[in-house]
Amino acid sequence: MGSFKDKNGRSWLVPVDYTSLRRVKALLEVDLTCLSDNGVIFTLEDNLLSLGDILYVLCKDEADSLKITDEDFGRALGGDSLDDGLVAIVEGLEDFFPPLHRQKFRKMYNKVCRMRKSMEIWQDKTMDNKEMEAQMTEGLLAKLDSEYQSIMSGILETDTVES
Repeated sequence: MGSFKDKNGRSWLVPVDYTSLRRVKALLEVDLTCLSDNGVIFTLEDNLLSLGDILYVLCKDEADSLKITDEDFGRALGGDSLDDGLVAIVEGLEDFFPPLHRQKFRKMYNKVCRMRKSMEIWQDKTMDNKEMEAQMTEGLLAKLDSEYQSIMSGILETDTVES
């Protein structure tokens, strides 16, 4: 069973079993076992609010025993704890799936990770590219100028009609 530490240093066990996965599906309408290309597990890194909700539901029995509300649980999430929580879910799912599905899950998850890493590299290069920045600024200024001209034209037409 995977685990993670929240921002307060509290350790959480992340049970990924039939019952906990059914609870996530019932309470959040999220099926973590969906292995289609758009399965939620492959988008959790980009949807941190859903990740926090899923972590809470998976850890709910422990949170209830400690009398920790979902708000208190959420306040203790952020930064490394979210990343570590996602790793715990992924590891738990990998152990949960039967061998055939486990292999498919592992391949798909690794592919998503490689694609995400490529996207991060591209974004870093794009953000550091001064020419790209100049083009974006020029495009934004052109759009603002066009909108300004459109607004002014509307104002001038209104003034002409009223005169």
